[in-house]
Amino acid sequence: MKKQSNLIFRNQTFFRLWMAQSGSSLGDWFNHVALAATTLRLTQSPTAMGLVLICRDLPQVTLSFLAGPFVDRFSKRMIMYISDFIRAVVAVMFIWAALEQQMWAFYLGSVLMGVASSVFGPARNAAIPAVVAEKDITAANSLTVATSGVLSVVGAAFGGLVSAVQPALAFAVNALSYIWSAGWVLATKWKEGIKKNNQGSSPSYFRELSEGFGILKENRLIMALICTSVAFAIMSGPYFVMIPVLGDLTYNLGGIGIGLLYVADGLAFILSAMFVGRVVGSQVKSAHRWYGWGFFIQAVFFVAFAFSTNVWTGMIFIFLSQLGAGILLTLGTTILQMTVSSEVLGRIFAIDHTVDSGIKQLSLLISGPAISLLGSPVVGIIVGLIGSLAGVAWWYVSYRERRNVAYR
Repeated sequence: MKKQSNLIFRNQTFFRLWMAQSGSSLGDWFNHVALAATTLRLTQSPTAMGLVLICRDLPQVTLSFLAGPFVDRFSKRMIMYISDFIRAVVAVMFIWAALEQQMWAFYLGSVLMGVASSVFGPARNAAIPAVVAEKDITAANSLTVATSGVLSVVGAAFGGLVSAVQPALAFAVNALSYIWSAGWVLATKWKEGIKKNNQGSSPSYFRELSEGFGILKENRLIMALICTSVAFAIMSGPYFVMIPVLGDLTYNLGGIGIGLLYVADGLAFILSAMFVGRVVGSQVKSAHRWYGWGFFIQAVFFVAFAFSTNVWTGMIFIFLSQLGAGILLTLGTTILQMTVSSEVLGRIFAIDHTVDSGIKQLSLLISGPAISLLGSPVVGIIVGLIGSLAGVAWWYVSYRERRNVAYR
């Protein structure tokens, strides 16, 4: 983790973006816990809670790829700032909604939150290559994933405690976190350019949108990365459903079992980021190889997790499985940033974010009935097969593309 830490001290621009991302991520966890807890408290309906979460997540599925040309055309710094400002206002609205018990405000606010979040992630990821040197891209992404792991443990735990006392207070922390993020983004400056055509004017929106899909068609490596991210998204649905099922029903530990499994998850992301930063570094060939291994690690140990019968073996296997997931999240972003031109990077990240979010929603929708019908072990085996096939497919395509480049 030393290289990642040094990057913070060496690069003040990245340090400010990292501070902004950290505050925003912490606020997201407070929002996630408080939103679910408040909805259940007001409605006593898991269906209503699911509808609120769909209202928040659905805009990210439908709008992210449409926002791609705007991310490339306009200042990524201002896009992130405006996104944070909107989310802060919505979080303040949630404070009022929690105190006045107004469910309609949670539905409306969740939609607005989702719209603002649909551009923040692609803008931030697309900004990294302009902020750090190419040799530091892996370290930057490793630090981001490690920080997310820490904040998932801290945010979920404290968000739950604060929500139990007063949900409005959790939303207040949420609002302050977005204000914190907006302040750091506003204090951050780096050189940004806007793509122009030969006549000096900006290309049309639809032309820019089609260019993004054209790049996917022309570049097999990028297409392979997007396709393997589909496999990763499919695997995420059973994971999110199986944790509460095993923690509560199989281990008979209720919320404690679920919480322990999520703690193991967060620790895995911290360690995976340290591993990637130390072993992979800035070596493109190594990044490609370990991206494939990430699928195998996640797949094999998820199967073992699905067969676990007590919380201790469950924690061990979910920890090992999420090591693979952490490798995939870190290196997937890194490979895109190293491969794609900065002029179209926002569109590619927006497409990737849309595909990932959409497949995750479908996977979540299917996973519950599948586990109820087939059982956790069978679903675990299916997930393991999907992950293993994705790893093999990635190795095959990346090897062929590197060999083709070498022969040119």
